[in-house]
Amino acid sequence: MRDVPTHDALYRLSERYAADAIANEEVATLMAAHYRQLASLITDDLTAEVFQVTYCRITHRYHGGNFVKCFRHLFWSTMRDYIHRINDYKARIDAIPTQAQAEDSAPDTF
Repeated sequence: MRDVPTHDALYRLSERYAADAIANEEVATLMAAHYRQLASLITDDLTAEVFQVTYCRITHRYHGGNFVKCFRHLFWSTMRDYIHRINDYKARIDAIPTQAQAEDSAPDTF
């Protein structure tokens, strides 16, 4: 499993994408029909989250054509966005000196 940070940025990203979802019966029907082909994209917690977000995104972006190809393209686009956010978060954390992190986590003594 990938080392996925738990923090607000990924949550906000998921929420933003999910908020754009619309009721789309065509996409729901196509997802049910092609789920077995697409389920192999899910390999861990991160890809499961990206898969769900991709479904939310495709509800308003799909306008016909090869559903599996469209879903896979959007899945990898979403995954790149998540990986970019994860790497950005890690870079910010790594920029804080280890000693400063340890001092901040130490209990205050009076």
